[in-house]
Amino acid sequence: MKILFYRIGYGLVFVIFNIRVMVDLLPNTIGYLMILSALSELRKKERSFNLGMWSAAVLSVISIPNFFQVNELNLNQPALSLNYLLILSLAENLMQWVLMYSICEGCFKLAAIRGKGDLASSIRFRWRFYFGCSALYMIAYPFILNTQVIGVILFSSVAMFIAFFMIILIVRRAGRELSIPFERRV
Repeated sequence: MKILFYRIGYGLVFVIFNIRVMVDLLPNTIGYLMILSALSELRKKERSFNLGMWSAAVLSVISIPNFFQVNELNLNQPALSLNYLLILSLAENLMQWVLMYSICEGCFKLAAIRGKGDLASSIRFRWRFYFGCSALYMIAYPFILNTQVIGVILFSSVAMFIAFFMIILIVRRAGRELSIPFERRV
């Protein structure tokens, strides 16, 4: 079970880092497929992972155009009245909420079943922090596209990076702590 949680963590690394040289060197699609494969096994242990499995499948398809995207997202493109890249980006963010909720809820329930209260409360806190940061990002996103305010862009990007990194760390911790079999009390 430890390997499955680590696979989710490494998949999230693919999602969070965008190293682009003509194409994305760490494609989000591969990260989502790694998460999908881990969640498909973990859903046998906890049903909460089932929703995350389906959102990872949708995200792997939604993220394919980002692999080939060369230009930056801009609302001021006169050729397009409805910017499909903006819609894909917002859909991806919404599906990431579902994915992260499913991962955190599944880990929380497994930790609660095992009696790991400290781990469960840490998972709950990190999910709330992630949700708050990503909600702030989603609210600020339309304004970021049309303004040159560096502070808003920097703050929201750093907050999202920290939130993602905290989720990665708690998933790895859950993998370590939940892989230990139940202790029998005599």
